[in-house]
Amino acid sequence: MLQNYKHVKNVQLPKLALAKFSGDILKWQSFFDSFQAAVHNDPSLDNIQKFQYLRAQLSDEAARAIEGLSLTAANYSNAIELLVKRYGQPHMVKAAYMKALWELPRPNGDLASLREFYDATETYIRGLQSLGKDESSYGDLLVPIIMEKLPSSELITRDHGTSREWSLQELREAISREIDASLAGQPLFELLKGSSNHGDTQPRATAAFLTRSETKPPPPRKCVFCKEATHKLLNCTKVNSPEQRFKPH
Repeated sequence: MLQNYKHVKNVQLPKLALAKFSGDILKWQSFFDSFQAAVHNDPSLDNIQKFQYLRAQLSDEAARAIEGLSLTAANYSNAIELLVKRYGQPHMVKAAYMKALWELPRPNGDLASLREFYDATETYIRGLQSLGKDESSYGDLLVPIIMEKLPSSELITRDHGTSREWSLQELREAISREIDASLAGQPLFELLKGSSNHGDTQPRATAAFLTRSETKPPPPRKCVFCKEATHKLLNCTKVNSPEQRFKPH
């Protein structure tokens, strides 16, 4: 029995072109989906072989999480359960995405920076959507976070109007239109007014988020964390840690 176990343990398995997982919770689902497709659901592999593959694809914190489990068929299931519990719980993944959006660096004033900001934002929002979370459960929180990171968000606020709040989808579309218009050299006036033509053919600016505006800024929004309007959301000192702000309720 022991001899057979040693034989299986030392067998040379084919190499897999899978990314390693080091413990970044934002990369867990992508890693696990790939691992399931390539290894976990493969009926030609026994559990010890699957466990070998799993060990080979883990590094750093994730590898340490299961290093105490000996290489047995039963422990393969235990390892999967442990990893899912640590990295795959939906409320933890949601909090990680929200924190990543909170810590996302502001665009620094050029188109490449804005596009990088937009791409990262889209990645994290789609990650939230992949959890089956409705936008209503996080949209109201993300809109002010994103708005306050934009260099000159009062411009789009002016044309959007102050009588109603932005939806997350509207804000995402506005940033996307700004990027497209900047690349195409369209005037800001047409960009902000959408596809409608108001008869004004004189370009008023060339970058909605990247230029300064002399328009009077809208009234301050209430902080979504402490519900006061005396400070910006990013400057809230009453609820001042990502863990407090994004913990599940």
